[in-house]
Amino acid sequence: MNFKILASSYDRRWKGYTDRSLGFLVERLRFGAGEKILDVGCGTGNFESKWLSRGGTGSVTAVDPCVEMIEIARRKWVGKDPVDWQVAGVQALPFPDEMFDAVISANSFHYYKGPEQALAEIRRVLKPKGVFWLLDWCRDFWTMKALDLFLGVAAKDYHRCYSQSEIQNLLGEASFAVESVETRKISPLWGLVCVKGGKA
Repeated sequence: MNFKILASSYDRRWKGYTDRSLGFLVERLRFGAGEKILDVGCGTGNFESKWLSRGGTGSVTAVDPCVEMIEIARRKWVGKDPVDWQVAGVQALPFPDEMFDAVISANSFHYYKGPEQALAEIRRVLKPKGVFWLLDWCRDFWTMKALDLFLGVAAKDYHRCYSQSEIQNLLGEASFAVESVETRKISPLWGLVCVKGGKA
């Protein structure tokens, strides 16, 4: 998928999916007003819209490697609570060590071609008792396994999606303590895994 091309139509094309998937995630989040939250792979800012519209608190920084996505997010956000939008990839986050109380990766992990490096960077910027929330496609569902095989051939920017056990293993190898894991089918096609990991 070429997000430079898709950016302008992304919200319209993916509205149903993002509403359901991010609703599933946001229901599980609890952050204090003074906590610093980083959203990696933020796209056009749909997590921020969902989180803050439901009364979510905290200081939010959001990054995405696609300039066009960030530009749309900034335009959508004019006049709303401040979010620090930055162009950056998850494998090289432009932040000091131990800056954030929580990191969110929602619907982007399947694009990370270096998941180990991404998790190392996420862990680096988390405070000692920080938490990492990962929401992504789950290969345990046969529909997602089929989609994974198709996109692996058809979409050059796509990397892969993972099973629940593979995600847990990746987090464990990156020195996260897995605190909770849930899988959910949010539609006949889409099956997700939601994992909470603490900085071990």
